[in-house]
Amino acid sequence: MTFLGASAIGVDVTDGTLKAVKLVRRGRRVRLAASWRIPCHRDEDRERAALAALASFAGSARPDGLTSVIVAAPDHGHASRTYIIPTMATERLADMVRYEVLSELRLAAEDTVVRFHARKGVVEREVHAVAFDRGRLDTFTAQLREARIPFDELHPPGYALASFVEHEQPLGRDRVVLGVGERSTELVLLRDDGLWTRHLPFGVADERRPAVLAERLASEVEAAAAFLLPDDTPFRPADAVLTEEGALSARLTTELTRALALPVTRFGELPRIDTPGRLRGSGATEAQTLAMGKALGLALTGLGLARFPCPLVSGNPRRAALRTLPSAAAGLVVASLGLFGMTHLALDRADTLATTLAEDLPGEMEDLLRRSQETRAELGTLQGRADGLLALARRRPAVMAVRTALDRVAQVVATRGSETLHVDSVWLAPGDTARPSQLTLTLDADPGRDEALAAALPETFRGVFEDVTVAGPSPAPERGLSRWVVEIVLP
Repeated sequence: MTFLGASAIGVDVTDGTLKAVKLVRRGRRVRLAASWRIPCHRDEDRERAALAALASFAGSARPDGLTSVIVAAPDHGHASRTYIIPTMATERLADMVRYEVLSELRLAAEDTVVRFHARKGVVEREVHAVAFDRGRLDTFTAQLREARIPFDELHPPGYALASFVEHEQPLGRDRVVLGVGERSTELVLLRDDGLWTRHLPFGVADERRPAVLAERLASEVEAAAAFLLPDDTPFRPADAVLTEEGALSARLTTELTRALALPVTRFGELPRIDTPGRLRGSGATEAQTLAMGKALGLALTGLGLARFPCPLVSGNPRRAALRTLPSAAAGLVVASLGLFGMTHLALDRADTLATTLAEDLPGEMEDLLRRSQETRAELGTLQGRADGLLALARRRPAVMAVRTALDRVAQVVATRGSETLHVDSVWLAPGDTARPSQLTLTLDADPGRDEALAAALPETFRGVFEDVTVAGPSPAPERGLSRWVVEIVLP
């Protein structure tokens, strides 16, 4: 890293949606300050649409020179490997890693950028290496600079995603991480002794049937584990973590649990990042922000908190130069102390001049300033109240629909008798101009009620909601229970 600041912005535009977050660090505490989301997957020219989204983001966010900006590199066709290499000098280590990567992958040295992250070791070092196409990186970097989009470094999105997951939910065991976007997916295989990433050129917009998409993802996980991981150590993942747009679909989560035969985790909160009630930025709800795994990992990299930092390209040197201003200002303050004696006389003369002015002029100016500050404070309070009322009014239809749905489910639960039947989760995915809001209810029940529920659940919502899908029964995570998933498209 060229700079580790008190604030950082991570920007990811690799999967059909621009997602960006700003994190602020105070000591050991990290706070989520803002988030942005700009869909761009509907444009046939994906590269042009991504650059337009980046330009729009830069115009609205306007990052200052003291905030580091880390951007995800385009990772189509990249390669990722983990090596165990004897501890040696940094220069020799870089040469050895480059030789190993180019030899194994049979890539041309002049066409390949090889970067790595080496973990500390006394005798041996664990090295996570990536190989990117030099032409693709150079083109993307030139486009960013031509469009005057500020950035400090480009980083592998898979490494950023792994850093975010390990920062928020460290496991220490084998795990699968899936960042399922609109048009592509980031697949990460994590082991205690290695990290492997792969770019998959499909996402939720390419396959609208969650069951089919889950099967396809499961087959890719199996193929990646067989191809990338060494044969001497078996890969036994304890869980799978789902982020990006795929994490907003409860149906996909359920289908992935079945297809992978693993518990699938989504982030309903951030355990180690403080999340305020209201965020600055535009276009992102709280649920969407919590699913921005790659952008959050990039921002953590900018703060120096990433487990797998691996810069590919450095950005504008002028931004780095701007960060010397605080040090220069401190030097100026020290130098100005030497001028204190010289300025003392000037201050005395200024006091003499002030006594010659009208007696009430300073008081009148102070009074006007105080009134102006009070008026601005009142306007800010009123604007906050107005924004709160407007947000409440916009949420009312969805809230009433959710209450209606829960009331119907309560009628079914009331008939359970001595058998187990409870609501495991309720998930509301907010809609936008392209898709309506969707409410997902997950119920766990005694298998003895399967036949009754198959008839009762569709009948419960008949005439209340137009679009209701009931899926089940399937094995619930809790042994001995069946799982039912009800998806309701809200008006």
